[in-house]
Amino acid sequence: MENENKTSEVKTQKLTSKKYNWNWIVGVIFIIVGLFSFGTSVIAGFLYLIVGMILIPPVATFVKGKYGYSLSRKMKIFFIIFVLLISGMTQLTSDKAKPSSPEIKQPVANQPQTFEDRIKTLAVKTGVTNITYGGIDDEKADSNRPAGSRMFTIKLNVPSYYDANSFYKNTGELTGKVFQETFTSNPTVYDAIVWYSGETTDKYGNKKNSVILSYFIDKATFQKINWQNFDSTKLCDFLKTEGSANGGETGCNTLAKID
Repeated sequence: MENENKTSEVKTQKLTSKKYNWNWIVGVIFIIVGLFSFGTSVIAGFLYLIVGMILIPPVATFVKGKYGYSLSRKMKIFFIIFVLLISGMTQLTSDKAKPSSPEIKQPVANQPQTFEDRIKTLAVKTGVTNITYGGIDDEKADSNRPAGSRMFTIKLNVPSYYDANSFYKNTGELTGKVFQETFTSNPTVYDAIVWYSGETTDKYGNKKNSVILSYFIDKATFQKINWQNFDSTKLCDFLKTEGSANGGETGCNTLAKID
């Protein structure tokens, strides 16, 4: 009989020790969670701290000694569930009440929308040659072209340039870009012409603005050129040579003296 009582006492001591340890572990966890919860919800933080303080053995012993009252295991479990529900609802309400951060829109550079706008962005100083935009003529192509074909004439102004050599190189480079933009943006274009106009002086000494250099190319020749590997600075000479072989479909004509 004595052995049975001792065995029962040992079991009771072990159970009490386990409960004691678990109360410490769970209580400390709730206290730590409560401290961290203050950053998001003060109410949730206080509720977690209260649960933690109730669970840790020293507080439970103090309350029982002073007031003669202690919470049963079922009451503790119920209280923990109740606190978790309340704190969860509080956290949810707090998140909804927070003003949403305004969406920061990244500035988007204005992109040229029309063909004319894109040509205007190309018509700038190239090398040592000053170039400005002059206009675009859209006309019906010659009758020997496919039905519905158009002919574009892009007019560019040359306020100043350094010398003849740089002038041909710089205008060739720019004309290559203009041709690519023209045929890429306008599928119906079959002939593209680029005029470079500048101040000229006639034999009587009169100054006027007139076309001094003209590049022209047809769609068939344009599509043969690998523009990524092509040296556009020599475009004028190339178009002259091609023109002599293709019956004048391409060309580069100097219409005024370029010094």
